[in-house]
Amino acid sequence: MSGWKDDLIKKDICMAAVFLSVWAGVPLRLYGQEEALPLPASEAVHSPLKSIEEAGLSAPPAQVNAVLNTAESFEEAGETVEERPVKTVLDSLEVRDEDIHEALNQIALESGLAIDVDEGVEGRITIYLKDVDVDDALRIILDANNLAYVREGKSVRVMRAQDFEEQFGYPFSRKIQTRMMPLLHTSFHQVEALLNQMKSETGKIFYSEAAKTLILMDAPEPLKAMADLIKELDVPVAIKTFELQHRQAKDIVKDIQGMLTSNVGRIRLDESANHIIVTDTPSRIEEIARRIEELDQPSVEILVETKVLQIILNDEHREGIDWEAIVSDFQSLKFEGFGKREGGSLSLGTVSEEDYVILLDALDTVGMINAVSNVKMTLADGKTGEIVLNSSDLLSAYEREEKEMGAGDGQDITYHITPEVTPEKNVMMRIRPEVVSAGSEKHENAALQIQGGTTIVVGGLFKDVWVEATRKIFLLGDLPIVGFAFRNQGERQRETEIIVFLTPKVIVKE
Repeated sequence: MSGWKDDLIKKDICMAAVFLSVWAGVPLRLYGQEEALPLPASEAVHSPLKSIEEAGLSAPPAQVNAVLNTAESFEEAGETVEERPVKTVLDSLEVRDEDIHEALNQIALESGLAIDVDEGVEGRITIYLKDVDVDDALRIILDANNLAYVREGKSVRVMRAQDFEEQFGYPFSRKIQTRMMPLLHTSFHQVEALLNQMKSETGKIFYSEAAKTLILMDAPEPLKAMADLIKELDVPVAIKTFELQHRQAKDIVKDIQGMLTSNVGRIRLDESANHIIVTDTPSRIEEIARRIEELDQPSVEILVETKVLQIILNDEHREGIDWEAIVSDFQSLKFEGFGKREGGSLSLGTVSEEDYVILLDALDTVGMINAVSNVKMTLADGKTGEIVLNSSDLLSAYEREEKEMGAGDGQDITYHITPEVTPEKNVMMRIRPEVVSAGSEKHENAALQIQGGTTIVVGGLFKDVWVEATRKIFLLGDLPIVGFAFRNQGERQRETEIIVFLTPKVIVKE
């Protein structure tokens, strides 16, 4: 390029000045004149070019074409070179899969900038933007093709990004980067508010409606966060309506709200039709459907029949009943703080409906039975009820006055029971015993799953009592009149075992 300029200067300095003024977009001012002499664009450009040709000079084709294009554009607009404006905002930028040079040419024509393109610059772009800043438009289309630019006033030089870094020593996108992301499944208005909250103060967000493309421009860190969010949100979604049969829609919504995909899933409630309309990813809707099926079941209650017995153990069974040999599903539950026995534990297990009847009859063989209570309670599924054994209920005709009672007297026992109905309509019974007077005493929980008609047995709770007892000599003590001489009437301390029977039954309410 320097060769033909040297020839031009040698041949005609004035002609070169005119040509270069047009080429650089700077109006030529003749000294001695008070005002610049603006020429029509066609004369200002074509005249020096024609003179160059007559002089036998060869101008580089790229420069000739650029000058001619500029001349024709401004001639059509009726503007002179001096009056050529530089716009900072483009009314529109619309290119569909076009060469990057065409896009740059469109920007140059509308903005008035002189855009020089280095060799090796290539790429294609599709973009539809309105009212976009010129520099933003340049950055968007160049970043998308790994290109860069330098602007000085009205002049812009476009180059490859690697050439920019080699020349200036840092990447073109070091501070600001651009990312173009097509929105395939979600809409811009669904993500706009979230993105505006995430972008930095210098960040910008554009949306090309025609191309359905989101354009993000920001520092690397917030840009990555926004791009990751779009990847998370721009996923296929489905809509499904669930018609509930047994439960109220408003009661189920709160259970499935937390299952929705963040920023994607939505729930709409139609209370009049008792419908739930869910919008979410197909896989998540399948999970929600399974959960709704579990929840939309007929309302159930659990009727719990409780029987409490206190058995005064005979000498043969004074250590208590061997429940492990009698019940099924045996469990030993640590329980301390009641009675004299240290390191105590409760025995839990189950018996069938038939075995329950047999067991009640067999208890007569281990001692004298005192029925403490026999009540029924109805509990909602998953709700906790209480069985309270007051110390006063355990006192009977077999015991002394309260002031003479032994260890363990004055203590109340509470069994916290929580029945839960399983999908198979069985009952999972959770039991937590507590010594009320023990205050902070902590006890273990037990859980037993049983079928309908099965009874849970809780034994192993011991209490000392005083009972009236008659000691006599065999046969002689039974003789009339003189038999009293061979009998001894008095009181003795005996061990009792308190047994709780729980029989839950599921009641379905249609």
